Amino acid sequence: MLNIAAVLCWQQNKTAMLFISIQDLELAINFWRNKSPSQGEALQLCPQASALAKPYALMIIQGAQRLPIDALSDNAKLAWAEYLHNRDRYGAGQ
Repeated sequence: MLNIAAVLCWQQNKTAMLFISIQDLELAINFWRNKSPSQGEALQLCPQASALAKPYALMIIQGAQRLPIDALSDNAKLAWAEYLHNRDRYGAGQ
């Protein structure tokens, strides 16, 4: 589901934020996990957390501390933008 406000937030933050730190990515994943807990027997992540989990895992494997925003998939960029838009409203850890 496309969130226009999140896309606008993404466009505003794109110039200010060229990289995402591993800590910020982890906060975004935890935000989505808290907002939409894992479901089913397999404990499947919500689509937003799932989209951010792949680059997070790659960062861990590669020992990277930050990732260029442009390296994110479209779904991960949207999940990141929605997180930026909602984190102040709901709190980063909620």
